[in-house]
Amino acid sequence: MQFAERRLGKKRVRGAYAWSRILKEGANGIAFGSDWPTVGKVPPLLGVYAAITRKDLNGSPLHGWYADECVTRTVALKGYSFDAAFAAFREHDFGTLDTNMFADFIVLDRDITDHKHVPDADIWRTQILGTFVGGERVWKHPCWGVPYKNANDTCTERKVFVEKTFERFTTPGRVDNGCPH
Repeated sequence: MQFAERRLGKKRVRGAYAWSRILKEGANGIAFGSDWPTVGKVPPLLGVYAAITRKDLNGSPLHGWYADECVTRTVALKGYSFDAAFAAFREHDFGTLDTNMFADFIVLDRDITDHKHVPDADIWRTQILGTFVGGERVWKHPCWGVPYKNANDTCTERKVFVEKTFERFTTPGRVDNGCPH
């Protein structure tokens, strides 16, 4: 977030990443993505966290970077699904689970739309347990089916992945591919 201000300057940055303002001006949605080439691949759940909190993984800045531009969890998830498909002129193929759609989706280890049980700060820690393409499971995390009670009671592999992800995105110059599986 702070990199944008350094690159664009204080005046121009107010128009960058202005998600809430774009919606208030009448846009039907915002297409989010996770493959911006100048920063490498950013996990979509980290993008969801940043869109709703406007904070980095250390919770900074305290009240969010231009917090008036935060969006809801629903808007952020729609940005990574339907709105992204719409921007690619593929909304009839991707972006929702419906009849005659491709049925590409993931299964998460928690319901990130549940504000009561999943705090904003835990969204980026959410693990993908399975990936489905065309309705067929193509990948399964070793923690698939392992019950947990809360974010502090996860399977070992899931906990290691969260710790490595945090280290990966908070240590300058450190790059790895995340999950050991």
